[in-house]
Amino acid sequence: MPDYSTAEITEMKVRATGILPKLIMDNGNHLNQNPKNGNWSGACPECGGEDRFAIFLNQNRKSQTGDFFNCRGCNWKGDIITWYMEGPSQTSFPDALVLIEGGHKRYGADTTTYTGDIAAAPADVPADVPAAVAAAPAVVTPTPEKLDPVMLTKHLENFRFNLLVADEHPEWQLYQNGSAARNFSPMEYLEYRGLSVSTVKKFKLGFNPDWLDIEGTKLAPGITIPLYYTDPATSQNDIIGFNVRLYDLGLIEKGTKYMRRGTGPYLLNKDSLDVHKIAVVVEGELDAFLLDQYLGDRYAVVTYGSVTGTSQVSPEDMASHFMNQKKVYWCLDGDAAGTTAIESIMNANVGTNGERFERLGLPEGIDITEFLMDKGEKEFDNFFATRLLQPPFPWD
Repeated sequence: MPDYSTAEITEMKVRATGILPKLIMDNGNHLNQNPKNGNWSGACPECGGEDRFAIFLNQNRKSQTGDFFNCRGCNWKGDIITWYMEGPSQTSFPDALVLIEGGHKRYGADTTTYTGDIAAAPADVPADVPAAVAAAPAVVTPTPEKLDPVMLTKHLENFRFNLLVADEHPEWQLYQNGSAARNFSPMEYLEYRGLSVSTVKKFKLGFNPDWLDIEGTKLAPGITIPLYYTDPATSQNDIIGFNVRLYDLGLIEKGTKYMRRGTGPYLLNKDSLDVHKIAVVVEGELDAFLLDQYLGDRYAVVTYGSVTGTSQVSPEDMASHFMNQKKVYWCLDGDAAGTTAIESIMNANVGTNGERFERLGLPEGIDITEFLMDKGEKEFDNFFATRLLQPPFPWD
């Protein structure tokens, strides 16, 4: 197979616009097309839900990186590559690219453009966004380290396979310190933190069993969390590296639980900002996965990154990430660093975004996962139900 560049893969997905709904209908699923914008909706091929599955065509998306599907019922989402790899075909990444090219030939070039009454693609700044937000400057952030995204994608698929077979390897154990000191298999650890199998699948979590060389630098062993970055100049969304939840006991006992390969700022689950008008911002990746599991059908849950880490975005620049949102709740950890970060964000945006930005402080000293584990699901649900704006939303 040719070694495609990221730009070439994106071009393939864009040229495949309109093919994804045909593939899904060929699989026996019924879909309906919106006559105004060409998007599709219908039964989810994964969970069977009738009213929560949608396909957004490339020309109706800001990123312009190909068609995108999303199910608000089971949280399955992705592009045409995801469909080939996780749908009925269950192909590898290289085979998915071959099938996309085959789809071009099978359905013909004319299918890549919807010819109905297409509504104009959304402008960079929606018409109903407050003027102060629209005027927010673009985020000025360091350019991510240039790692090959095709190579990283191949590692990603290997890590996901490792997670599936990890129970067959007793030597692949994770050590959870603190009050719950014990060993876990990788999947047991994720379940211990409250994550479901569908959430693990949605966020493409995996497992790296040993130190791995990635372009001259070692990736640590442990649970792998893929990181993405959207280039503000091109809107290209690439995998830029991995954060790893370690299982090396020596490192953990020294106070290190996570190690990262790949640099640059990111907002995990950034695609959800295209779907939902309300965002909840949390601090850590695993906390974001857990909260998305509870709220992801109604709210966008994204990470701010460690508030003391190099990936931090300045408080003044945060508004430009949320130009499409009516409300942004800040739910960082209930420690000193989290409290200070929220205060900095609120103070920097008091005049321009004061009505959209709102504190959602956690109880002192705990994070999202600890809140659920310590207080229980009932109190956890009640906390967010009484503090977040609830549907039906006035703009729906």
